[in-house]
Amino acid sequence: MSSATTPPDSDPTRRRQVHSMLKLYYGLNEEGKVTEQADSLDPCDINGPHFDPEVYLNKLRKECSLGELMDHESCMVKQIRSLDSDMQTLVYENYNKFISATDTIRKMKNDFKKMEDEMDCLSANMAAITEFSARISGTLQDQHAQITKLSGVHTLLRKLQFLFELPARLNKCLELQAYAQAVSAHRKARCVLQQYSHMPSFRGIQDDCHVIMEKLAQQLRQKFRDGGSSAKDLSECVELLLQLDEPAEELCDKFLSHAQSRLEADLQGLEAELKDSAVTDTGGGLVQKTSPVSPSSSSTTNPFLSPTAGTDILEFIDRGCNEFVSNLCLVIASYQELFINRPQEGELASKNIPEMANGKLHVFVDTLAARYFSLVERRIQEEKGVGDNSLLVRALDRFHRRLQAISKLIPGSAVPSQGTEIVVRAARERIKQYLSALQTFYHDSLTDVRQALAAPRLAVGGASASGGGATNKDATPSLPELLTSLSNFILNQLKSVLASVHLFTAKDITFSNKPYFKGEFCSQGVREGLVVSFIKFICQSSRQYCESAGDRGGSTPPALLLLLSRLCLDYETSTISYILTLTDEQFLVQHHTPVTPVTALCAEAREAAQKLLNHYVKVQGLIISQMLRKSVETRDWVNTIEPRNVRAVMKRVVEDTTSIDVQVGLLYEEGVRKAHSSDSSKRTFSVYSSSRQQIRYAPSYTPSAPMDTNLLSNIHKLFSERIDIFSPVEFNKVSVLTGIIKISLKTFLECVRLRTFGRYGLQQIQVDCHYLQMYLWRFVSDENLVHFLLDEIVGSAAHRCLDPSPMEQSVIEVICERGKFVGNRGKMKPNKHKATHSAEREFGGALGATCIPVFLPLTVLYLLSVCRSPAASVLQWPPPLPPAAHLWDPLAAVLIVGWITLQSFLYLLPIGKVSEGLVLRGGSRLKYPINGFHALSITAILLLVCLWLGMPFGYLFELILPLAVCAIGVSYLLSMYLYIRSFWAPQHALSLGGNTGNPLYDFFMGRELNPRIGDFDLKYFCELRPGLIGWVVINLGMLMKEVELRGSPSLAMLLVNGFQLLYVTDALWNEEAVLTTMDIVHDGFGFMLAFGDLAWVPFTYGLQAMFLVVHPQSLSSLRAAGILLLNGIGYYIFRKSNSQKNQFRRDPTNKSVSHLETIATATGKRLLVSGWWGFVRHPNYLGDLLMALAWSLPCGMSHILPYFYVIYFTILLIHREARDEKQCRAKYGLAWDTYCRRVPYRIIPYIY
Repeated sequence: MSSATTPPDSDPTRRRQVHSMLKLYYGLNEEGKVTEQADSLDPCDINGPHFDPEVYLNKLRKECSLGELMDHESCMVKQIRSLDSDMQTLVYENYNKFISATDTIRKMKNDFKKMEDEMDCLSANMAAITEFSARISGTLQDQHAQITKLSGVHTLLRKLQFLFELPARLNKCLELQAYAQAVSAHRKARCVLQQYSHMPSFRGIQDDCHVIMEKLAQQLRQKFRDGGSSAKDLSECVELLLQLDEPAEELCDKFLSHAQSRLEADLQGLEAELKDSAVTDTGGGLVQKTSPVSPSSSSTTNPFLSPTAGTDILEFIDRGCNEFVSNLCLVIASYQELFINRPQEGELASKNIPEMANGKLHVFVDTLAARYFSLVERRIQEEKGVGDNSLLVRALDRFHRRLQAISKLIPGSAVPSQGTEIVVRAARERIKQYLSALQTFYHDSLTDVRQALAAPRLAVGGASASGGGATNKDATPSLPELLTSLSNFILNQLKSVLASVHLFTAKDITFSNKPYFKGEFCSQGVREGLVVSFIKFICQSSRQYCESAGDRGGSTPPALLLLLSRLCLDYETSTISYILTLTDEQFLVQHHTPVTPVTALCAEAREAAQKLLNHYVKVQGLIISQMLRKSVETRDWVNTIEPRNVRAVMKRVVEDTTSIDVQVGLLYEEGVRKAHSSDSSKRTFSVYSSSRQQIRYAPSYTPSAPMDTNLLSNIHKLFSERIDIFSPVEFNKVSVLTGIIKISLKTFLECVRLRTFGRYGLQQIQVDCHYLQMYLWRFVSDENLVHFLLDEIVGSAAHRCLDPSPMEQSVIEVICERGKFVGNRGKMKPNKHKATHSAEREFGGALGATCIPVFLPLTVLYLLSVCRSPAASVLQWPPPLPPAAHLWDPLAAVLIVGWITLQSFLYLLPIGKVSEGLVLRGGSRLKYPINGFHALSITAILLLVCLWLGMPFGYLFELILPLAVCAIGVSYLLSMYLYIRSFWAPQHALSLGGNTGNPLYDFFMGRELNPRIGDFDLKYFCELRPGLIGWVVINLGMLMKEVELRGSPSLAMLLVNGFQLLYVTDALWNEEAVLTTMDIVHDGFGFMLAFGDLAWVPFTYGLQAMFLVVHPQSLSSLRAAGILLLNGIGYYIFRKSNSQKNQFRRDPTNKSVSHLETIATATGKRLLVSGWWGFVRHPNYLGDLLMALAWSLPCGMSHILPYFYVIYFTILLIHREARDEKQCRAKYGLAWDTYCRRVPYRIIPYIY
């Protein structure tokens, strides 16, 4: 019942179902009509007309169980109730509709009654009109024929009048340039004139009209050729010419010829721009060749940077689209409107002009588009660098967009498809460029790794051909750090490349989602052509280190083989899957075409890792084997003395094996060893191996002995386990060490078999083998392997011995224990778990880097204030602090900026020679202009001119504090700029000491080693130019101030100025020597050097001259001569020592240095141990200190302030000497220790 009371509109879905069921039941279609359907004859069909309840119930009783019958009953009850409810709803709905229909019929009845009255009225009106019309027709019937005749005569007269007035009308139209009216009038009369041309009067009219129309046609042709009219006028002109029977083909040719001339101008402009761009690119490339290359980030020669061009490709494409393509589209639209899309009527329709014009248009467009496409491709080919991909993508997008306009104008043209091919080719070429850049980056990365393996001396032990010692605790970076760094560099660079390539598939790029581009580009281009090819390249290039190496591994460091093996293994386990998954997700790669499966790449990477590891084992084994072979071949084993110690080569073998164990353990897991016996290190060796019976050497031995010991040996070998020396190794430390030891001991065995031994020779072999047994068993997977090979070695030695008298085992153990003690105290057991080395920070670390930038500027201002005070005491209280107004003067700021600008201009002058600096970490050299002395000379000339003009240089004394404040401010600003820009510098361009990650320390030390703006080297410029020359200028100002105060300069002032001018002149004359100093080669350019060069040097090094202005000193001639002599000695030592060092660096064969004694180092360089550098380790520092003392002595002994420079410089040089000592010891190793023993004094002989 509830369903019956539910409103009918509450459930529309249910209502529709009910209606459909009722219609089905009553046999109604959608239109409400009864449908004819076949009657069902089945008596069990409850919906059929022949339904029999008895039959239906009997069937249910037979086929259904009681439960099913009850279910049928409940279902039927529900359906009946539902039908009853639906019937009630239907009745309610029909009743409402019936009421509504009754109202409608009643309303229609009233409306029809009104319409009937109106129709009666209308009928009466129509009858009246009909009667009135009949009366009018009767009245005019007599005059109708006459009116018709007169109308015909009037029409004929008007036509004749038109014909006779036609020439005059045409002339008038010609004067008014109403060409369309003239052509229309002529066309109307042409047929009549042609028909009556035999009549003289009409013939004359026809001739006159012909002459006039010829003139009109000539004017239209001229107007068409000029092309200056609007599109509408031009269209009208063409239409009129066609109506005047002008050949359509000729008109098309003229139109296209005129348009081609304009489009040719656009193409010529693009070609000229292309040539200018090529010239600019060539110049830029020549500059880039001198820049360093680094794998970790981009630089000027880095392939990831684009060359500098005159105009970028986006501007080029924009110009081509806005000029050529736009004009071409306008031409096409105008042409189509004139010749193709215009409706053809009359005679023109028969000439089939659109087809002819369309063919010419296609040829025209294809020809010009081909030239334009060639220019575009040439410009795209100039995009060699792959740093910024956005410009190229945006340019290709605009190029593709504009070509779609041509496809809409000319649907059947091949131009859009050709343009699309250019886009596709450009994208493919970009992929190739990125692949090439990644390959170059990988090679550069490996070069840096090789340099890191060679220079820092990693804890690699046997990593070099010369073997190796113990772990170097100060070596950095370690192999895991190098592996992580290399892997991260490669992965980050690949991600960066993928991000750049992803711009091709951005949503706002029109061609990115096109089926002809995206699928092929993402699948075959990015995934296969870039990512997969790069992974294969890594594997192939890694394998080449094995294929190209000689018997001893060539020049490839073994540590590099080990590192590359681990890299390839990491790629196989995780990196390859990660990279390909990242690529597929980022580019939505759909594998519609065959692609390289991940498993195939992983197999290739594992194969490369296996080959590299096998080769590493072979190389390291051969290195140790070479030592053992030489130790056997170079000794007289027959006449050797009785053994007292283990041979040094055996200790070296154990040490190198231990180092290799440490090295491999850094990258590979331990591995599995067989259970070791508890007395492996105590195992003794019989002189007679198990394969050679002792009976052979027993006293009872006779030649007729029935058993041949060689036969016994061969029988024993048949049942021994075969040892495969060069078998593939597993990826663990134990397997690697086992392979190396097998190769080494097998070589030892074969060498022993080729020698003849005496009694003591055999005993030495016993001692050596026992010593090796004590240690080598720990490294291998099965100690029996070492036992067997060493047993074979001792047995072979006994077999080749002339007097086989073995040494007592107890004696052997005593000798080996003595050797073991020495070995353990030395380098026998390095720490296998080396702690990560943290770089030592100078100047007090972060605390010093925080305090120094605050207190040093205050120190400068304090010293200047004290120097100007009457007491000139650094300890006076309260201190002589100047008022704030004395710290700032706009003139000082102008002078500082002008001074730096002047020196920058002199730096850029193309005078003097250009020298190359030392080789940087990236493998390149920077070029430096050597024109500092020229700058000093020009500055001196300008100063003389200013003095001659009467400029008050003495005013510098009054401005000294504002000048210092401005210089300090400039140094702060420059330091901040250097720190910020360093984050965009390539990794190899960063200073090792200023790249710690601590912002304050890095700001102070300087992150970037050689910051440059173009070719302008900021650090090199500041090192000698503004500060050093500015120091001399300030001294000159102090001298002129003293002249103003006292009338003439004092002798002390002249000495100070002369000494310091000589020092500055010498520095600038020998400017090239600064390229090898620590400041240029090692230290980054940060606040330390910027403040020192711009503020500290000019304002504290010249304190003596400022002191003498306020506190004049008198000097006797004898005292002045002594000071002059002291400065001369210091300068002589300083200059001669530096000249000797520089000459030796440039040309060791020069006769001035070729006789000097030297010490060879592992780096290939040699250390001087005679001459000035055999006197003390830093003779140039000694000369510096003597000159510094000579600068201060003219100021007397009453104040400590003038000696500030001596005290500070002594501390500075001692600190710098300590830094030099540390770096040289790390660089030259044992050779530096030998040098220190030969030259014990650092700076001052017999004192320090």
